Amino acid sequence: MAHGVLKGLGSVRASRVEWHPRTTECNTEVIQMLMFRDACGTRVAVSLMAFVTVLGANRCASAADETLPTPAEVGAANDAAWESIAFIDMEYVVSTRLVEKGRVVVERESGSNRWVWTPTHERLLLRDLDGKGLAVDRLVGENVVRLLQYPVDMDFTADPIRPCDDRPIKATISPSSPGVLDELVPQNMELLHFTRSAARMRLSELLRTWKVGEISRTTGPDDDKRLAMTAELRPGGGEGAYSVVKLTVNSSKGYLVERAEMVEADAARASDTGKGAAIKTVWEVLEWAEVEPGVWYPVRVSFSNLGRADAPASTDGYFVEWRATKLTVNTPPAEEWLGFEFPENAIVQEFLADGQPGRILVWGPGNMPQTEFSSEEEYEVYRRALCNDAPTRAAVAGPGEGLRSDEPASAFATLLTINVVVLFVGGLAWVLIRSRGRRRS
Repeated sequence: MAHGVLKGLGSVRASRVEWHPRTTECNTEVIQMLMFRDACGTRVAVSLMAFVTVLGANRCASAADETLPTPAEVGAANDAAWESIAFIDMEYVVSTRLVEKGRVVVERESGSNRWVWTPTHERLLLRDLDGKGLAVDRLVGENVVRLLQYPVDMDFTADPIRPCDDRPIKATISPSSPGVLDELVPQNMELLHFTRSAARMRLSELLRTWKVGEISRTTGPDDDKRLAMTAELRPGGGEGAYSVVKLTVNSSKGYLVERAEMVEADAARASDTGKGAAIKTVWEVLEWAEVEPGVWYPVRVSFSNLGRADAPASTDGYFVEWRATKLTVNTPPAEEWLGFEFPENAIVQEFLADGQPGRILVWGPGNMPQTEFSSEEEYEVYRRALCNDAPTRAAVAGPGEGLRSDEPASAFATLLTINVVVLFVGGLAWVLIRSRGRRRS
């Protein structure tokens, strides 16, 4: 999946391919070559080119280590697999579960969400956010993020916004930045994010910038061919904070990442043990779909925060699962999903590049503002006159707080936000609770 504007989109296959729950290789030269190399350990001769049949078999028989791809080759094959996908339209649900002392403390499933991705625009509609009955709709494009938050059962056609409407409706326009939705969309293991200090990255970048150990073959519950490798990152090369990730790459699925088990240690010392606080998390693809011949996509992905890496094994932890209910790739989505209309009478707050509030716009017909105010104070004078001295409206949260309604969230709501940004925070809170429990006992 390419990020940024792609040139020559007309050359991309546009045949409609849909996947529904149960419900080859990729055609790039680099993946074909790796498929052959990865199969060399078997007695079956794969002839990709006429001249490699005998030569390849001899190489594999005489030098087994040469049959394994290099980290650079694995990364290139992974890139090629993602670049073969130009459009994504996915409907999905998210389930979250918190287990403490063997007991399920909280368990919740989201409403039906929808994510649309194109080379120039991205739209994400989250329903029943935090179990509060709210929907959050975002459109990212042309360096701008447009956001509309409203009650999930609200129909703007049958029940339009009225002047002085006191329902929890929030609308904002703010500057965009690269990857602004990366941590909010359903996770597919394209971009890996294992540390608080490192940016999200493709597998190719991780294998290029981290210290990678030996690559080996590994098996699974099926006939797929897999590679296992360990990568390590130690900022500054010294002691203290570090990250180690054990990767499983499915070479039968376009060299996509299938499992990533990460241990991250903070330089800070835990008060109860005096050791560095190491957190163990696991990302894993549980189900694949072949969305085109030789093109695979993860349709069920899990995240587990298992707490302290040095703690005894248990069933406790914080668990999230993304499950696609419908998926279409390489077909431009319907036009209405690439546009975005604020409803009439919506009060739209603009934000500047530095995050400070800008103009306040009263939206009108034709998807255009009909009145604008330069400040909150100016708008309040207008609103009080229009709404018979109604109480001052609550300040609209800034662009960095776009998932939230304006009232404070409860602790459990914070833990169960499906925004991936809080996964680590939620898990860390759980770890601290366990640590205090052990000290008391």
